[in-house]
Amino acid sequence: LLCEDLEDRFELAHCSTELLLLQAAREESMLDPMTTGGSQVSPLVRRLALRCMSQVTIAQQLPKTIWYQAVVVLDAWLAARTPSVSDSSFLQEMPAVCSVVLDVLCKTNADKTQNRHPGRVENGEIVHEVMQTLGYDLPAASPHDLHVMEQSLLLDLQWQVNMPTVESWISMLGARFGVITQDLYAEPLAEIAEEVCNLAKKLVMWKPADWQRRPRRLAGGLLGIGLVGASLLRIEDLRPHY
Repeated sequence: LLCEDLEDRFELAHCSTELLLLQAAREESMLDPMTTGGSQVSPLVRRLALRCMSQVTIAQQLPKTIWYQAVVVLDAWLAARTPSVSDSSFLQEMPAVCSVVLDVLCKTNADKTQNRHPGRVENGEIVHEVMQTLGYDLPAASPHDLHVMEQSLLLDLQWQVNMPTVESWISMLGARFGVITQDLYAEPLAEIAEEVCNLAKKLVMWKPADWQRRPRRLAGGLLGIGLVGASLLRIEDLRPHY
């Protein structure tokens, strides 16, 4: 059992055991419809949407955490939407969809975005420009389209948009490692976390999360490999005990 002093330090570092358990429970509730329903669009169209949202976060100077959250929100929404959506209809909606997902997350993460709300219309215009450069000649989303899309997203997800991501798990697990080691390896740990997040981005672009590739498992595996590569952890510690 963890001693009280260690638990107190975990809490100060925003990586308490209670928080990890809460995130794990949220992850399970998020993954259940995603696993049973699955994405309603092809991998190619999904990757296009993620690429568009990445361009918006860069153009609007939003924190990287917003993009990782946008990925899981979009995947959960695609699994929950009724009626189902085809590739062609989703392409028509993509400027509105990407814009609304990012706008909702900016509102719910005002502390991380420093109260910066670029606006749904502005985000939609960026997505529209990105799609045009890729050869998709689609009309831009109107304010009415954006309003309707936001209502649809919040209702389909039952207002549950605060979902754990591979990036948030990497951050929390890394913070716990830092507490346990009393921040003796703070600098290499920060470099490892950045490299691992870059690799995680490529993996989540490739395929949505499911029970085999849940964010917690992916984060733990990638971070463990990074720590072993930096000689901060023995490979024996990563092997199953059975």
